[in-house]
Amino acid sequence: MALSCCSPGSIELDCKDNKFLFHCQSGNFIHILENDEFICSGADDNITSSAEWRFAMGHGCASNANPYTSQPDTGITRNYTLILGQCSIAPDGMQSIYGYCFNGSFPGPLIEANYGDMISVTVINNLQDEGVSQCPIAPGWKQTYLFRATLYGSSWYHTHYSSQYMNGAVGPIVIHGPTEGRDYDVDLGPVMASDWYHNGYMWYVEQVLRPLSKGGPVPPLANSNLINGKMQYPCNVTRAYCKTAAYSEFNFTAGKTHRLRLMNTGSGAIQKFSIDNHTMTVIANDFMPLTPYNTQMIALGVGQRADVLVSGTGKPGDVYWLRANIAACSQNDGILTEALAVIRYSGGKAGVYPTAAPNIGPAASTDPRSCANDALATTNPAFAIPVTAPSTTITLNIKMESNGTHMLYHFGNNSFRAQYSYPDLGVRLWQNASGILQSPGTNILQMGSNTTVRAVIYNYDDAPHPIHLHGHNMMILQTGFGTWDGTVVRPSNPQRRDVQVMFPGTDAAPSYIVVQWDQDNPGYWPLHCHFSIHAAMGLFSVIEERPADIANYQSQGVGSYTLAQCLAWVAQVQPTDLLNNDIDSGV
Repeated sequence: MALSCCSPGSIELDCKDNKFLFHCQSGNFIHILENDEFICSGADDNITSSAEWRFAMGHGCASNANPYTSQPDTGITRNYTLILGQCSIAPDGMQSIYGYCFNGSFPGPLIEANYGDMISVTVINNLQDEGVSQCPIAPGWKQTYLFRATLYGSSWYHTHYSSQYMNGAVGPIVIHGPTEGRDYDVDLGPVMASDWYHNGYMWYVEQVLRPLSKGGPVPPLANSNLINGKMQYPCNVTRAYCKTAAYSEFNFTAGKTHRLRLMNTGSGAIQKFSIDNHTMTVIANDFMPLTPYNTQMIALGVGQRADVLVSGTGKPGDVYWLRANIAACSQNDGILTEALAVIRYSGGKAGVYPTAAPNIGPAASTDPRSCANDALATTNPAFAIPVTAPSTTITLNIKMESNGTHMLYHFGNNSFRAQYSYPDLGVRLWQNASGILQSPGTNILQMGSNTTVRAVIYNYDDAPHPIHLHGHNMMILQTGFGTWDGTVVRPSNPQRRDVQVMFPGTDAAPSYIVVQWDQDNPGYWPLHCHFSIHAAMGLFSVIEERPADIANYQSQGVGSYTLAQCLAWVAQVQPTDLLNNDIDSGV
């Protein structure tokens, strides 16, 4: 196994806190030998090893290695099984019978791997009458996902069936990778903020898609806010069964540096993170290492992640609040908009909590930045990739419009509606039904064999939208209001991530983002708003990427696998009609 290194020289071996730190400086690659010795050489000459490399224990490169072309191959496969079922949970003290849990827990179990590992995840659907994802995994069926960890950092997983995951079907992912110039002592893992709803997701879908003649749409209002599935709801405001719940806690050590993996794993709110009396050093956004910068508050849209380092500047025994505030531009009922977790320094007493008041500090600010990501001029990827002229440019408008009976989102000229029995990949590979790909409801954006695509997206809606592209990192070239003037922020190295928040807009002054991606991953890739209710209302499209190359997947057995899943789904839908979702877009 070989790992790309930073600069020439000789091997240096340091020992810090019982961790060995290897610096390869005599060549471009470190090799781990069978006897656990380490050598450097100028090329990857396929020296293999049974030893496991833990990136979190060593140094690697972020600035001198192209993350899209220089991934390692560890030869290791990490295997996970996720069983999805309904559960009764009370994350904020309010009992809910509408929970969806992976392996019986909310959040679901951590999926963890090293950069370059293969990851195998088998998802088993134990629900009685609902699917999970794709041509939906039918009740009692399972599907295995196999992929390589070609990027590293922090992420999450969730179901993609209607707005199902807003009731708990989520979990964290951590891919350990190089730490070059971003050293820390303790990795405290995921910090997952989730806006929370006390009713079942389908109730909210039915409300927002209520016919105009019956007073629709009625948007969902978040009832609560959570950190790692915990928070204390004010039980005095309800007559429903409610008990005092717990706070999540994170243990700090004075003088140490701590890594926190902030994630917005909610369904309909911008979250603002801060830690009382502490500064956060941002080292990554989504799966992209950054040139570190300091901030007191960081705002994340649904699906976004930020890895931060926090120095232990407190004293032994100190306690502080870690806060996640629902931004003012996100809809909620106003009862519990701030989630709190405890930063507890070692040496103190258990059960002691911070005395600082709620809803104070930078996360509680109504500054407009709270509804947007940090400025593009600030977020500088560690490995520089310049923007190039695109092969094609498309313009997409986001509008909420009436179809005569309902208000729906249109993305481009169409509102998306899934055809569960005709998945895009399946149609291309094994069904003689290519005309379905042309139907407006599928909202397929056919990008053909273009090598790069630039999308200029305008938001005429009065809500923010976290725009997410599957299967790629996007270059974020510009954000603003009005009409894009063609300028690009830092064209020598624009920001790259897989979700970008759009400001709320108006008909007179739409907001916009300009994104660009390389078409290096043939397939059908959703481009959509990551607010689950907005996707349910149709704010969803699918990029068809290099269709001529998609046919190659059939030789890999993908077509037959997809066919089996879809036939199982159709077999249950047709005789009972129980699994048809005739209300929303299906995603």
